[in-house]
Amino acid sequence: MEHKRLRIEWLDKEDKHTLYVKFALMELARVGEIDFVQVPLARFDRKILSQEAIDALSPAQSFFVAYDNGHRYKIVLDISESYFYMSSTIAEVDLYFCTAYSAELFEKRQFLTPYPWQERYDLGGYQRNFQRIEKEFGEYFHKLVRFIPCPPVMDLPVRRFGKMKQVQIVSLLLGRFLQKKIPIPLSSFFNPEYHLFKLRYRQLLAYRQNTLNYDVVVRESLWAWLGTGFYSSKNLQH
Repeated sequence: MEHKRLRIEWLDKEDKHTLYVKFALMELARVGEIDFVQVPLARFDRKILSQEAIDALSPAQSFFVAYDNGHRYKIVLDISESYFYMSSTIAEVDLYFCTAYSAELFEKRQFLTPYPWQERYDLGGYQRNFQRIEKEFGEYFHKLVRFIPCPPVMDLPVRRFGKMKQVQIVSLLLGRFLQKKIPIPLSSFFNPEYHLFKLRYRQLLAYRQNTLNYDVVVRESLWAWLGTGFYSSKNLQH
């Protein structure tokens, strides 16, 4: 029996931080690796996911359904910077991809090992939040899947382009708006959202050729402790 391609049905809501993944799925669809469909919020079947669960998703959390070889998987993609923001939608899905995944928290069920220089008063809020998350969602921790660190923002900083490219971007933005009124198949060469993503991705790749302006880069691990991150950023400015 011929194996059917993986089919992704993406809930089309106000996603901001997960657009890099959306772009990657579009790329796979364009080369025929998968089928990718966006389902408008107004036409989405609430029997698959309840309205309450949809409302619990932030702009950093997306929902999609994966159909693979006769099986259906309901999946949340969570790009939130901290486990603080875990969504109650986890109760209704099969898998929950989590950028803020930690084996200590979600497998060993123990609080994160502090850095040597952290004081007790630094940790109180984090410990209380972990206790809250464990109490509310602990029974669903087996659904959690480790995911990549926070991907780049895919919104286009229009001011960084020349005048001609700015006109092109504005035209694509208008096309994206019209697409919501008159849906265009995602496989279409003229899909404006895809081309906006493509422009942004090329811009990100071009940054690799830029001259470095800084000698110090804050390690991503520091930002897991929000207060520490802000303190470090402030000190680096002086």
